[in-house]
Formats: sequence, C-alpha cells, structure tokens
Amino acid sequence: MCTKLRLLKCYVWSTLLYGCESWTTSKRMESQLEAAEISFLQRMLRIALTDKVSSDQVIQTANTSG
Repeated sequence: MCTKLRLLKCYVWSTLLYGCESWTTSKRMESQLEAAEISFLQRMLRIALTDKVSSDQVIQTANTSG
C-alpha cells in the first residue's frame, strides 16, 4: 500500500495538478479534487462503488491524512 500511495502522489497528482499555481480555485473545484482523491483511494483499496463506505473511513484505511 505504501508503494501505491507513493506512485499516486508522484505520477497521478503531479499530472492532475499541473499548472495549478495559476488556477482560480473555488469551492466546487476543491470538492471535485477531494472526490477524485477518494475515488483513487477506493480503487487502490479495491472498495466497490456500491459499498457504503464513508470518505473518512477510506482515508483512515489508507493511513493518509485528509
């Protein structure tokens, strides 16, 4: 899991947030980025979309700080 998290931070987030210094962030964009993070973690943990698991539980299971 540690290796998967490192790869996520290294490749996925760097590509996703490319050029974000010049973005005008809004509440909607922040919520979309948080939703993307939860989605990535759910896929890494192999949690089905139909499972009733809260975002807090996903973050806690992945041992990351939200």
